[in-house]
Amino acid sequence: MKHQIRIIAGSARGRWLYSPDSDATRPMLGRVKNSLFNIISHRFHGLEGALVLDLFAGTGALGLEALSRGTKRCIFIEKNKQTFQILQKNISLLGFNNQSETVYLNVLHGGSAVGMTFYIIDFLKEKKFSPDIIFISPPYRFFDDTAPEKDRLLEIMDEFVKENILNKNGLIIIEHQKKQLQGLSFKYLVLYKERTYGDITLGFFKTA
Repeated sequence: MKHQIRIIAGSARGRWLYSPDSDATRPMLGRVKNSLFNIISHRFHGLEGALVLDLFAGTGALGLEALSRGTKRCIFIEKNKQTFQILQKNISLLGFNNQSETVYLNVLHGGSAVGMTFYIIDFLKEKKFSPDIIFISPPYRFFDDTAPEKDRLLEIMDEFVKENILNKNGLIIIEHQKKQLQGLSFKYLVLYKERTYGDITLGFFKTA
């Protein structure tokens, strides 16, 4: 395994996850992940019963950490076939099959044309799934100013609120490099908290 990823708290504390031998995923540093969960636990007065959406799920490290800490259910979205198989393997490894759903989907598909919605929005509306917590941790290059993915991702974040996907008290957490996404403005979201760890920034957004 190229990356060593471990659950750091909760019922699966100390368990190691499978990971690709390539650079297909970018695991979050343990200290950053621990800080992230401290913030959202405080926001929700604990995580018991919360619903989670893990976009760009990779090996499932964030969603599985959330389940380990007591969240009720997590939907994992991943588009890389090899990584998707590892994600499913990790869910089974930790025994969270009954609390998880995996979806093989490109988050950025759909949208753009007038009247069209993103496939992920349509999927969640059909499922009637209203997450309390949404993790967005894509490749950092997606948030470069010249990246075509950037505007689509920011549009999706607003759509989560506009289409009543995000729970009204929920949070969207994005991981990006420190100099990216400065001076962001949304129609339906506001910055709740922001934390920087070296070159990595976590932005926590809530409904405006």
